[in-house]
Amino acid sequence: MPTHEEMLQHFGILGMKWGKKKGSKKKTTIKKKPKVETKTEEKESSISKDYILKESLKNKKITELSNEELRKFNERIQLEKQYSQLTKKEMSEGKKFVIDLMKNIAKEQVTNFAKSQVTKMLARRGIGG
Repeated sequence: MPTHEEMLQHFGILGMKWGKKKGSKKKTTIKKKPKVETKTEEKESSISKDYILKESLKNKKITELSNEELRKFNERIQLEKQYSQLTKKEMSEGKKFVIDLMKNIAKEQVTNFAKSQVTKMLARRGIGG
């Protein structure tokens, strides 16, 4: 075990940064990095004015909309619907099969669960058998 004279102790100054001298008045300048657009800023800048208008009109009650606002809103919704229908990708036969299979299995499970619950309820009441 080191003796008291061999031990090195340093208490420092609270809040003092490492490597900085207390009396130093030398200013350090921080170079600003060039601003790079983030993905959210890119998305915001790429959103059309028509879409923003549609979203703002969506929050209004129908009684608060003027005829022109309602016309623009309906037109935008129709255009979006047409676009989604035109760009819809055809589903492969395998994917259609799997989706139908999952739907049928889900229906069967719900039906079985409902039957078991009805049977339990009728048995509690002494009906059926």
